Amino acid sequence: MPGPAPYASVHYHEPHTLISYWYASARGKAGGRQLLEDFLGGDATGVRANTSKLLTECRRRVNRDGVSLMMLEEMQHQSTGQGVARVTDILLTMAGLGVPMVYVANYSLGHKLLTRNSEDKQRLLSEPRVMLPDHPDSKAWEEYVRECIRVSGRRVSADPAALIHELYRWTFGIKRLAVQLIKVAYLEARAARRHTITLEDVNNAYLSASYSSSRDDVEELIRISVHKNKTGARPDLRCPFPVPVPSNVLSFSKEDRAARVSERAFVSSLTAEELKTFKQLHPPGSPSNPSSKPEREKKPALPKQTREGLEDAYNRLLFESKGSTKPRGPAK
Repeated sequence: MPGPAPYASVHYHEPHTLISYWYASARGKAGGRQLLEDFLGGDATGVRANTSKLLTECRRRVNRDGVSLMMLEEMQHQSTGQGVARVTDILLTMAGLGVPMVYVANYSLGHKLLTRNSEDKQRLLSEPRVMLPDHPDSKAWEEYVRECIRVSGRRVSADPAALIHELYRWTFGIKRLAVQLIKVAYLEARAARRHTITLEDVNNAYLSASYSSSRDDVEELIRISVHKNKTGARPDLRCPFPVPVPSNVLSFSKEDRAARVSERAFVSSLTAEELKTFKQLHPPGSPSNPSSKPEREKKPALPKQTREGLEDAYNRLLFESKGSTKPRGPAK
């Protein structure tokens, strides 16, 4: 939206500055009153008596400055460890200004708002807009990954086209997780005494302990997208509103799952000799075989106990316990 612009009229003695929108963040705010004070800025000194006076002053500023939209962000921070009553109070207070309002909320807050009464839902959830991750073949996702490669300072040696696809698979298109995965991949490369990131490092980073919590989220998101009627799904990962049927994210998840199923079926149909050759060409955990985890070394099984061994252990225990003093009982 356009920024502040001067406006001249016969109703003003001098040019007045018009403001197209108001923006506020709910992070660190205790209630709607603090948000109203942020809108007024330094001019709120004389109107801090109560919320009613703040609303009156904000309505006057809205009409005077021509504010046509109000945007609220970070509303989910108000729901952490608190009930949804405070969030509802803040949103209804902001809606009382009479300006079209847009607020950003995560899935958890959406589920909580759906539990409110109908009068609150009609005011706060009348026109939801679901923001899905970018498609892996979209220009926006490609430009984002290439920008990550650029700012890495030549620390990424993997093929950009392959990295774009692999990052989307391991992050579900969530940009915050993409940055985290690249960071962990660089640590994996440094542990291997290398200074550049390869696809193998990205795969190892996905299987690492540092990425374990995010890996659980990604796998749960894939399960939810494939099985739409899955019960028991985590509410913080399940969209509270119906997702559009022609969704690019859902189609990619299904296609990727079908490709991995076909790959597993192909590997399971190989003979012992063919499987040995396949593992030599594509070792577990390599970029060409990322779906299989590296095999862990099995601990040797304990030897089977014999009667003579048990008797020797018992006699040794009796011999060692002869020198120890007997514990005294409680004093009478």
